[in-house]
Amino acid sequence: MRTRAFTLVEMLVVITVLPFAAIAFSGLFATSVRDVPRMTRIVQENTRVLDLVRHIRDDVDAAVDLPDASGEVRSDDRTLLIALPEGVICYRMDEAGVTRTRLDQAEAQTEGVWRFRDAVITWWRWQQGEEAHAVEVRTFLQERIAGKTREKLANSYVYFIGGLAKAEEAP
Repeated sequence: MRTRAFTLVEMLVVITVLPFAAIAFSGLFATSVRDVPRMTRIVQENTRVLDLVRHIRDDVDAAVDLPDASGEVRSDDRTLLIALPEGVICYRMDEAGVTRTRLDQAEAQTEGVWRFRDAVITWWRWQQGEEAHAVEVRTFLQERIAGKTREKLANSYVYFIGGLAKAEEAP
């Protein structure tokens, strides 16, 4: 009776090919170990940015005005004022993120804080004459890889005062 076995040549071929396959798979494994946590962080950061943008959208939709100032607070590239029927909302940007504050009470009340590590957010009011009628918000995430900075998930939004309510009323 004859038994079946591997020949010496077959064993040498496997031993020769196996290290190349291991090198290819180790590179793939190293890439996935490095990229998965980085991409998870980027997605979480983008989720916080989108939550902030949703709040701004809702406030601008309910707004009656986008004032230049409210008391001692002035609207500029770091401060966005939105006048609602029940009071004024102030979005203020600092190095760590954005704070949403209600200014209409005796003491300003913070209602929301969004902290960002790699997000860049800019906003400005669209004005016609002296009156502002919309807000443009631009966002992107900065990703630093090998000393180079790249923009990821860049978006631009324009919200008109009462824009969503007007769109719902249209036939």
